[in-house]
Amino acid sequence: MSTVQNIVHVRRIRTARGVSQKELAARVGISRQSLVAVEAGRQSPSTTVALGLARALGCRVEDLFELGHAADMAVTLAQRGLPAGRVAVGQVGERWVAHGVSPAQYRGADAVIVSAEGLRGVARPRVGEASLRRNVLISGCAPVLATLAGHVGEESDVRWIPSGSGRALELLSEGLVHVAGVHYREGNAQAVRARFPGQRMLLVNLVSWRQGLVMGPNNPHQLAPGDLARAGLRVARREPGAGARSLMQETLRAGGVDVEPAGPLCRGHLDVARAVATGAADVGVTIEAAAAAFGLEFHPLSEERFDLCMPMSSTQLVPLRRALDALDSRAFRAEAEAFGGYGVEVTGHAVEVGRG
Repeated sequence: MSTVQNIVHVRRIRTARGVSQKELAARVGISRQSLVAVEAGRQSPSTTVALGLARALGCRVEDLFELGHAADMAVTLAQRGLPAGRVAVGQVGERWVAHGVSPAQYRGADAVIVSAEGLRGVARPRVGEASLRRNVLISGCAPVLATLAGHVGEESDVRWIPSGSGRALELLSEGLVHVAGVHYREGNAQAVRARFPGQRMLLVNLVSWRQGLVMGPNNPHQLAPGDLARAGLRVARREPGAGARSLMQETLRAGGVDVEPAGPLCRGHLDVARAVATGAADVGVTIEAAAAAFGLEFHPLSEERFDLCMPMSSTQLVPLRRALDALDSRAFRAEAEAFGGYGVEVTGHAVEVGRG
């Protein structure tokens, strides 16, 4: 089964140009509501409006609108039994790969799963195949990855797949993402060599950060780093393989405790901070930027690099090269710094790991 629909690139090109919806609508002489409807594909623009949009964005009408045949496509599912729902889709090697997205990411989803069995599924794209080929799938736990998409050129789109470092490397080794984001206290290069022995891999720095204890404003439980094992505390925990979980366990062992603490299991740095902010947990281990986002107190435990890991061979892919180029932009670095808690001194610095 397939559908024929107009494929609209207005939002992607507008974002790449750094133009807001309000500004573009004013240039063309239409309401912002009308522009929203055009970008979403719910309203077909008149010839005058289409020409006005192309003129305002410095491109051709053909670049903005495409009558595409969005046929259902076979995809490999990144997780077994992925239920019918919206997904991000990218081409990794010869396969189309689909990852489930959270409700917060629904607006930018690429397709909808219409059937699934095991790790095989059928997806109904919301955009044309040319758009899907631009997607770069990056797994990792750095929230700043969500902002990278706004700084790449027209030949690339970033799809952030939230995951801990261990899961990110697993997805990369299984050919389910293009890039894995990692942070390990013992060194990212060491972890990559262990996962990909004998392979040529590239590590490119995204940001540096501090990890530590996060607690409520004014530290209501009067916690110090050595108090993580205090009896009765609810600790926001991370999933196995996450760098923050390893740091938490190391801190506990330093206090003579080998028992898993009680508390909610969280799927990312922001979830840890959210659990503490809402009172679901008393303390957790997360990054400084997450603490700042929720107005929480932060006690540093370690300083780390968050690196992007990929096979050297994949760096020849144009969409991936464009995504890496965005790391050198002043705009991306300024936005990363504006979050608070991120360091960009070595952002973009690349190191080859593995055999020469």
